[in-house]
Amino acid sequence: MASEQRTVWESHCLKMQMDLPTGATYLPSWEDFKAKMLTQLGTPYKRRVAAHRAIKTCTQLLTQGPSALLNYLRPLWDEVNEDRSLNQTLNFYNAL
Repeated sequence: MASEQRTVWESHCLKMQMDLPTGATYLPSWEDFKAKMLTQLGTPYKRRVAAHRAIKTCTQLLTQGPSALLNYLRPLWDEVNEDRSLNQTLNFYNAL
């Protein structure tokens, strides 16, 4: 998902560059945009708490396969810095 957002951002920047008058040099970077969007989502603590809550209440949908469930859980694990495979395995198992 982040790669899709970045692609959209880069195409937006390219369009902005073409629309800028000659001599204008400032264009916000992807990092500026990402920081602003994360700030809009809340503080790092609030995002981490929301990710924990989403992991604990996550359940597999009837139309969702196991790989789609893993794709949903991965960004949440990244948000909470969950790199212990045992916890990830238990979270995944509980969501099934």
